[in-house]
Amino acid sequence: MEEFGADRIISFDHIAINDKIIECDIRSVSKYVDDNSLDVIIFSLSLMGKNWQEYIVEAKRCLSTRGSLFIAVTTKELDEGRRLHSLPIVLKDIGFVIDTKEERGDYFIFMEGIKI
Repeated sequence: MEEFGADRIISFDHIAINDKIIECDIRSVSKYVDDNSLDVIIFSLSLMGKNWQEYIVEAKRCLSTRGSLFIAVTTKELDEGRRLHSLPIVLKDIGFVIDTKEERGDYFIFMEGIKI
């Protein structure tokens, strides 16, 4: 936010650690974001809620066509049987094409989904 400017960045989280973050359940940010109005959404270690699939649906609503959804998760979260193991399938089912999926070290996976 400091790099790009507060007028270009909207930050949401379950708990606001400062006045620049809007505290809410990310499954519905319609009070703050119009349909198809964002070019980029970033989920950085933020798919923690049990309703994380709703976050992806809301991201699709907010993104413009061909908008990018960047996701950073721990490698462990994507392991079979773990909470996010179905993330790539959910992205495709909701209407994203996975453009990039790469492991960084032993701990993190970064993905980019493009809204189609």
